[in-house]
Parts: sequence; structure tokens; C-alpha cells
Amino acid sequence: AMAGRKRRLSHEEEENFGRCLSLPGCSDNTARAIWNIAGELREDGAAASRSSAFTTRTDLTADALACYERHELAGESGKPVPILIGVLAKLLRYAARGSPPWATVLDRVFKRDKGRRLSCVLYHDELICGNVLAVRKVKKICMIYLSFRELYASLSKEDAWLTVAAVQASVIDRIAGGMTRLMTAVVKSVHAKSHESGFVLELPSGPTWVRIRPVSLFLSDQEAQRATWSTKGSAGLKPCLFCLNVLNKGQAAASPFQTIDAHDVALFQRYSDEQYFLAAEELAETASKTRRKERETLLGVTHVQGSLLLDPAARGHLPPSSACNDVLHNYFCNGIMTLETFRDMACAADWRRPGRGHSSASAELRRLLDRKMFDAELYKGQGHETARVVHVCHYYVAQSLVRSGKHAKATESFARLRDACAALRVLKHRPTPIQDRAAVRDLELAQARHQAAYVQAYGPSAVKPKHHHRLHLPESALKLGWLPSTEAHESKHRVVKGGMLDHQKAAPPELRHRLGDDSLRVFTEMKLIRQHITTADVLLWPSQGATLTTCGSVWRHTGREILTRPSVDAPSTIPAMWTTCDQDLICLH
Repeated sequence: AMAGRKRRLSHEEEENFGRCLSLPGCSDNTARAIWNIAGELREDGAAASRSSAFTTRTDLTADALACYERHELAGESGKPVPILIGVLAKLLRYAARGSPPWATVLDRVFKRDKGRRLSCVLYHDELICGNVLAVRKVKKICMIYLSFRELYASLSKEDAWLTVAAVQASVIDRIAGGMTRLMTAVVKSVHAKSHESGFVLELPSGPTWVRIRPVSLFLSDQEAQRATWSTKGSAGLKPCLFCLNVLNKGQAAASPFQTIDAHDVALFQRYSDEQYFLAAEELAETASKTRRKERETLLGVTHVQGSLLLDPAARGHLPPSSACNDVLHNYFCNGIMTLETFRDMACAADWRRPGRGHSSASAELRRLLDRKMFDAELYKGQGHETARVVHVCHYYVAQSLVRSGKHAKATESFARLRDACAALRVLKHRPTPIQDRAAVRDLELAQARHQAAYVQAYGPSAVKPKHHHRLHLPESALKLGWLPSTEAHESKHRVVKGGMLDHQKAAPPELRHRLGDDSLRVFTEMKLIRQHITTADVLLWPSQGATLTTCGSVWRHTGREILTRPSVDAPSTIPAMWTTCDQDLICLH
């Protein structure tokens, strides 16, 4: 069937083949095989060879790859290790040219900021594609993303983060200094003189001169902080990146030293950037290995060749003080909220829906509280599931314990944990940037009260390093202007794991039935802007339009006490969105 079909693809065939290769969730070899099989039904159809697929793929990615430059980093074996790192100016031009939402958001940012300066926010994390149980994880990749502080609400969208580098873990292992040397190269690239002096972006309002601020921020979990600045991390004598006088649990801490169970942030002494730089230089100059190891333990810093802390040209652009702790990993994913779930009572309870004592719990509630979701110490659900379980257990289990008088200290600790969760929710849905300490005051108080109650209930030995790390979340929120969370990055990881996640899904059954097409699909376009629609607005789709006549949700005043402190006797559904009007709250139901 293939005889006589070996010829060069025409221009139209190359374009058609390129569309096949661009389909998400489909490898190049699979797309080529399907295209060739379909081509057998065409007269004089040409077969696409491996070289044709390679050439077409190269053409499709040429503009994107042009945004990256080759760097050579010192290798462990003495041989340079090549790395591709994105050029910030080129990445921004590519995003603004190819994505109208990106261009629109940047235009709005510069209308607010006449100085037209952007503050970079960096993030990196490892992910494993393929078999996670494989001994040699050849598909283990470190993804480095970048966005800008001034985007604020748009940063909750995965499309708002640009990929600066994607490096296999096996390649990082070959670099002398590993991750910290790689981040040094990334920081130097981002803060090149051409970026800080300025470059031109073509935006809807016209050509715009843009500059990058000299200091970036770094959003991450504690493991990424350890790898970036070569510190000891949570397992060290000094587990906190920010505190000079906080020691791990089990240490004899005489004043002014504190242990991680302390709840008063006023007692913590700042570990300054200059002290970090001096510590790294001292370790580099220490010749004795024994002496160096002792000093590493006391200073909380590890000597690594090519460390970011040892590079004068890079460390000022990304100092340790620029780090921002992450809500997702501190609280919801193997965080402190997974430690207090009243496991036995939650699993054994005869759950009833609130206000409907005769009706059993929903399937969703039974799934959340299935015994398989718990292990000996932790709740194993995803972040959004953990947040829901905390409220459910407080409304039912904890308040039942209050009535019975049992486990008073544990119940008090759980109530304070619920308060912290509520404060986080308020900040997450805040409609304006976080710009003053008053905005995070409720979170600071709730966390301090929970820390004290937790120690009273379970003892200092039960405290984890994350109990201390979360005390720096208000400070991180003030740095960023929004609640620091890596949910968007985890979502972006899933796209990478899927080899470009399929963004299509089946259309609703009624629409497929009405149009008589069971293969009808719907897709989600990239959006960075939160939009509001009202009655009489005109909505346009590619092939039809509509006028909005009625909205299904309404805004109404809700008492603050009812909203923030519901109970079994006075249940209240917490709304998805709310705003403030003087001292009142207006909620969307």
C-alpha cells in the first residue's frame, strides 16, 4: 500500500502534518503513523518519514526555542555541562506576541506603574514523568518557572508562569555544585545588564520600555530553598532559613535561643543576608574537613562548590531574604493540617448531612473520610481535600467532643487550626493585593494561638519543622502581595507529566444530543484575566452569540459572625467569594 508514495511533502501537506504533530497528548511517532495510515486513502498521498517529522517539529518549535540560549556549566568530571536557559526579554516578547491575554495583562500592569519595572518571581521543583518506582529515574526533571509580582491575581493561573529551564536530574547530578550552581546561572541570565537597563515590548498600547528590578523573589517549598542556597534545611540544627536563633526540637535552648515549638515571632532573630554571605565565605576558607563540618552544623550552611552564596555577581539578585514559604506544602500537602484529623472518630462516625438528620452523608463525604485516606499519622488527601476535611471534622467531631468534655486540649488545638485555615481562605480570595501588615494580622494571631495550643495538647516532641516554617507565611504574603501558594505550579507539572495535557473534553450530553454529534468536544483557552459579567452583556463564541438575561448567583449581606464562626447549631455555607462594605461583608451565594 505504501509503494510509490515516497516523495517530498507539499507545502499544504507539511501544514496539515504540522497540525497533527501539534495535537496534545500524542507523540510525534504516533501522529506520524496515524497520518500515514490516513494518507493511504488519498490519491498520490506522500508518506511522512521520520526526517519529515523531525523537520516539521523543528519548524513548529523554532520561535519558542529561539528564546533560549546555551550555557556551559562546570561539570563534576571537569567536562562542561550544556544547559538551555531562557532569555527573559525574548520570552516576554514571545508571550506578548503570541498570547493576547499576556499582552493585555502587561499593559494593565504598566498603566498602574509608570516606572514600567517588573519584579521577577522564580520557582523550581522536581517532578517525575513515567514510572515513579523505577530505580533509574531518567524522566526526573527539574522545572524552573518565572513570573512577575505585579501580575498579582493572574499568578493563580498556570499560564502566567514562563518556563525558564527544564533540566533532567541526571544532568544536574553532573554539574559541579548541582542545583545551586544551576540557579546561579539562571539568576545571572535573568538579571543581565540588558534586562535591568531595559528593553522594548510591543503591547496593545504601543511600544513599551520595560526594566527588571534588581532583586527577585523566590517561591518554593523548604527542600527547594535548601537546594538553592545550600543550607542544612529542616533536618539541620538550624532548620529555618530566616531565623538565626531557632533550633530544632530536642535541643537545650537557653535564651536568646528558641526551639521550633515557640509561638512568639517577636523572639526570633533575623538571619541576615550579609551573615549568610560571610558564613559561606568562612566555610570556603576553612581547610580542615573536621572543622568545616562543625561550622556547617553551627551555621546551618553547607559548603558547595559554585554555591549561589559564594557568587558576588548573583547572590545580591536572589538573597536568602527573598525566599517566600509556601502555603500548600506547609499546611495542606503533608503539612500541619494533615496531622490533626481525629482519625478514629472521623472514620467511625455515623455521618449525617447538616439540617437533615434522616439523610446519610453524601458519597463525596464518605470518600473524603474513608479509612484509606488516613495512615498512622497523616491525612493522605490532596490539598483542597485536606482543607475541607479540617472544617468538616471541626463542625462535627470537635464540637461533639466539646459537648462530651473529652480531649479538651486536642479539641482546643483543632479549633485554633480551623481558625488559621479560615484566615488563609480569606487571604486567598482577597480581591486586592496584600500591602500592609493589618491584612495578615488575623493569620498571625491564629497561627500563634494554634502553635501554643498544639504544644499544650501534644507536647513539644510532636512539633514538626513546618509548624515553625508556617509562622513566616504572613511575611511572605507581604513580600509577594498575595498568598504564596504553588497550586498553579503543581498544575503546570501535570501538563509536563502528560506530555502536553489534553485540554479538550467531551461536550455536555444535552449539547451533543441537540447537535447530533457524539464526538463534539469543548476546550479551555489560555486565560490570565479574571473577568466579571453582568446582565445585558453580550457573550460571543466562534460560531454564535448570546445576551445574558439572568445571573444565577446573588450578592447579599452576611453577618460576619455567622460567616467566620459557624457551628452545628447555626450552620452556614461559606461562600466562594466575598467583598467588604464598611464593616459588613457582601457574599456571593
